[in-house]
Amino acid sequence: MLITITVALAVMAPARAEPEQHASPTPAEGSTDQLNELVVQPALCALAKEESLCRKPIAIYWRLAASASPCLYRSDAEDALHCWRQELNGKLNITIETESNIVFQLRDGETTLAEAVFQVLWEEQQRRRRRNPWQFF
Repeated sequence: MLITITVALAVMAPARAEPEQHASPTPAEGSTDQLNELVVQPALCALAKEESLCRKPIAIYWRLAASASPCLYRSDAEDALHCWRQELNGKLNITIETESNIVFQLRDGETTLAEAVFQVLWEEQQRRRRRNPWQFF
């Protein structure tokens, strides 16, 4: 039985690999949204319970499938952080101060090309009394 399963998987594997090779060019022809990328590093800030503001230097990287003139925006501000002209990729180093999550958007005019989220997390400092699992009382 084990030999039959192994042989069946070996026969099925090439059949599955073939459609994936033919399917990959299709998204590139129809939509470039899947190839656009916006990355925030680090992507989160962990605050202790007594802290209220995250102040952290971050790097924002982006890459597009086609050349564009995008601007980088953050959800808590109306003005663009930075704009580029006819580029395929870019990088911006900034220091942020926030107490809540920020959504960064790379836009070309009214079109959103890519999004990334910077998360703010608060550490819960709960004291739990640990007991041995064999104690009943």
